[in-house]
Amino acid sequence: MKIFKCLASDSRLELLKTLLDKKLCCKDVTKHAKLDFSTVSRHLHKLMEANLVEMKKSGKCVICKVKNPAKVKKLLKLAEQIEGSA
Repeated sequence: MKIFKCLASDSRLELLKTLLDKKLCCKDVTKHAKLDFSTVSRHLHKLMEANLVEMKKSGKCVICKVKNPAKVKKLLKLAEQIEGSA
């Protein structure tokens, strides 16, 4: 159920799309998302709780990446289909 709650947020969907094919530092994710750091951090933690994103500390940076890109691509496609039919 956590996965579907994550997909209900446009911001989280955008974060997933941003991280789909690359690893990024949280600061870089914030720049791409054009949201403040605390908002991005909160969304990333929700995505991590849903087992969609993993975060790993590397020096001063926390690296974020999609845990299972094939699964996330399917979920994003499903979200687009649902949004298109509404």
